[in-house]
Amino acid sequence: MWMADADLSQAVDVDLDSDDVVTVETLNDEIADLIDDQTDLNHDYVVGDVSGCRDSNGHVHFDLVFGDASIHCVLFGFRRSQTTVEPEAEMQVAVRGELSFYEPQGSCSILVTDVVDMGESEYSQIYAENKQLLAEDGLLSDGRKQPLPELPETIGP
Repeated sequence: MWMADADLSQAVDVDLDSDDVVTVETLNDEIADLIDDQTDLNHDYVVGDVSGCRDSNGHVHFDLVFGDASIHCVLFGFRRSQTTVEPEAEMQVAVRGELSFYEPQGSCSILVTDVVDMGESEYSQIYAENKQLLAEDGLLSDGRKQPLPELPETIGP
C-alpha cells in the first residue's frame, strides 16, 4: 500500500487493492491547489440572499443563498470599515471577494472585500406578499385572533 505524502506510521497494514491512496489532508491540499489555480472561478460579484448572519470575534460570517445553493462568506474585521454596507439577514447582496478553500474542514468560502445592497431578499419578498394576501382575506384582523389558553389541555392533533 502506498500513501502519497502521508505519515505511514499511522497506516494500518490492510491491502486496499490500489496504489492510489491518499489522506484527507493530501486530498484537501490538491483541491486547494485546483481552486487557487482556476481563474474561471473568479467573478467580479456573486449575488444571493444573506442567511445565518453572525458576528464572531469581530468578523461577519454568513451564507449567501440563491435557489437551493449556498456558499459560506466571511467579512474579516479589518475589512468591515472598508465596505459601504454590512450584510444583514433579509438582504439580497452582491459580494466581491476571493474564493478560498479551507483545507482543515474541506470547505469553500468567499473572503469578502465588498458588499453591495441589492434590496430585500427573495424570502423577505415572499413573506411580505403572503402576509399581504392573508391581511386582504381578513385572516390577520384582531377580530379573528383567539386568545391562547392559560393551561392547554392538549398539544397537537
